[in-house]
Amino acid sequence: MRQSRLVAFQVASLSLVFLTIWAGFHSLASESWTPWRRIGLHPSGSDIQEVADSAPELVDGLVEAEQSGKEHQLEPVDKDPPFNTTPFITAVLDSADTTLPRLECPAPNTTRYGYLKAVGPDEISVDLRYFFALDLRQSVEVIPRLLGSIVEAIRFLGPSACGLSNVEGHSEDGTLEILHALQPELAELGIAYYVRSSALDPATGERITRLAQLGNLALAPLVSPGAIPPAALTRRSLPVPVPDSNTTIVFLNDVAACVTDILELVH
Repeated sequence: MRQSRLVAFQVASLSLVFLTIWAGFHSLASESWTPWRRIGLHPSGSDIQEVADSAPELVDGLVEAEQSGKEHQLEPVDKDPPFNTTPFITAVLDSADTTLPRLECPAPNTTRYGYLKAVGPDEISVDLRYFFALDLRQSVEVIPRLLGSIVEAIRFLGPSACGLSNVEGHSEDGTLEILHALQPELAELGIAYYVRSSALDPATGERITRLAQLGNLALAPLVSPGAIPPAALTRRSLPVPVPDSNTTIVFLNDVAACVTDILELVH
């Protein structure tokens, strides 16, 4: 009898302990653990807090500090026209111009790349030997170096044998204005120049799909050369060069490439 009472007492005690623990755990709702979830351990050993819980002025201060550390940061461009494209056009056409900051590049090795020339400086080509394609967005900082190098490479290869296709999208910094302002200048050089603006935004929807679509737009003149006339040709009414199986496509991203880099790609 005494043993039975002892067992019953032990069972009752264990049940009481279990109920106490369960009640205490249940009272700690998930919300009560939120402050602990917000604190993590940084690899260096210091405590960190989620940015969303930080004061807005602290986040703004971090952004301002990051921007102030950038060299050659261009001033925000007024969205209202007119946008002053003159210094950018000058920089693109004159490799020696220093009005705008850009990457310094070495002179190309004309001996190494001499065989790439399609035609002489005064010769006209009816074949499209080289086709340069770009998708540009918010690119005013890189345009002087990138487009300047492309124009320099085209001059070396033979302008009448080259095409340049620019697709612009969602720029608010003057990129579109610069691309359009280049039309008469590239016309004077005899370059088949294609420029268009697209509403496709890689930031919405499937990013890879959008990027592929923009790339296809830049290459569209090769697929339907007759359906998409170039925006500019020379005043001499040169024929539009026709692409064929020997046409070399040079697709560049918005990077500060030197003319040597471009010619090496073609090589």
